[in-house]
Order: sequence, then C-alpha cells, then structure tokens
Amino acid sequence: PEVVEAKAEVEGDVDTESSMSVALADQDPEGSCQIDDLYNVIGFNENSNDLTPRLMKRLDQIAAAIGPQKCTALITGYSSTQGDYATNALFSVERAQNVLRYLRQQGVQFADATATGVGETTQFGDELNANRRVVITIRP
Repeated sequence: PEVVEAKAEVEGDVDTESSMSVALADQDPEGSCQIDDLYNVIGFNENSNDLTPRLMKRLDQIAAAIGPQKCTALITGYSSTQGDYATNALFSVERAQNVLRYLRQQGVQFADATATGVGETTQFGDELNANRRVVITIRP
C-alpha cells in the first residue's frame, strides 16, 4: 500500500517527534485528508462561467476522489485572452466560485477552501478553450 508520513509525540519529560509510516488503509476515521494533488477542470465555454454536463462529470470524479476527507482546497479560475481584461478577471473568479459551490453541493466538506480568479494572467497552452479552466489544489 501507499505510505504517508505521520508524526507522533513521545510522552516524557521532553517532547520529541518521531516519524512513523501509516498505510492509507489506516486513515483517520474523522476524515483527515490524505490527498496532496491538483486537478485541472478544462473546457468552460467562451463568455461563460456555467458548469456544462462535461465539467460536472469531471467535478463528480474529483468529489469522489476527495470523498469524506476534510482537505484544504485552493480553487483558482482562469480565462482566455480573448475579450476585455476586466471581464476575463470576473469570469475567472465566477468559474472558481461555481466549482467550489458545486463540490460542496456534492457533499465535499473542506477543512478550508478558497476560490480565487487570476483572469488571463497565466496561460496554459495554445488553445483558447484550455485556458478557460479551473485548477483545484487539494492539500492535507
């Protein structure tokens, strides 16, 4: 099985920490997060922040991967370079907010979650469609 690091405190006069390996099968029953990954959600329509059925299917897969774990999420929206800079910035924020809202509606409970947009500032390849995206960064 895949192994993750966990820290345990040793009782005594001096507090010390030692590392021990914990199998993922022995996850904390209270849902502590074991995920450290990022997910691309690509394919928003031009001039739209709406979640299409294809995008919702991708988000359903991500929600299933997170499951009951209470992770920290940074959800960052992006836009293509077509159109007005301010409008693109707004679309990027709204895309991130819609993704966060959808994941919560699917039952994902984050320890902490932030939705932000960066507009057209960071391009991802040549295709305009690929730049109309949201990146979900999940951390313990």
